[in-house]
Amino acid sequence: MPEKTISTQLIDEVVALGISPILREHGYKKLRRHFFRQTSEATLHLVVQASQFNAPDRTRFTINLYSYLPAVAVQNGEALISDPQKQRGHAGIRIGHLLPIQEDFWWNVVSSNEVRSVAFDVEQAIREYALPYLNRISDLEGIAKLSGYIPKIGQVPTPSSQSARFLLGEV
Repeated sequence: MPEKTISTQLIDEVVALGISPILREHGYKKLRRHFFRQTSEATLHLVVQASQFNAPDRTRFTINLYSYLPAVAVQNGEALISDPQKQRGHAGIRIGHLLPIQEDFWWNVVSSNEVRSVAFDVEQAIREYALPYLNRISDLEGIAKLSGYIPKIGQVPTPSSQSARFLLGEV
């Protein structure tokens, strides 16, 4: 196994301190930096994405949120996927669009001295914004309303939102 880079170590420390505990508390399972929880209608996902431009002096990451609903997959004509790591979202958003700034947001960690502070900030963002959003996209009603929602732009119909509306008898 290759040795971890400083960037990888810093992000993994933030995940261990600020993300894993709260998501475990809410029933999420972990595969590397991919967390998921299955409900009766969906699989909810939170994925920590490292920047492709990370370096020892420049470590950045963001969080992607999405849900996968087998009923929507079938209605969309997609093959059913049981492996959470291969599932793609029927509704999803990057966490920065849920924050008050409502735009793409990346956390920066320059040294191990910042890990606790960043982990605290990430945990708060997950509590206040990520978990409520994931709960809202955990069923057909949420997919019908939020699939295709783009903050500051509006609602853009997607095949998933249309399929959810059809399955709910709204179309």
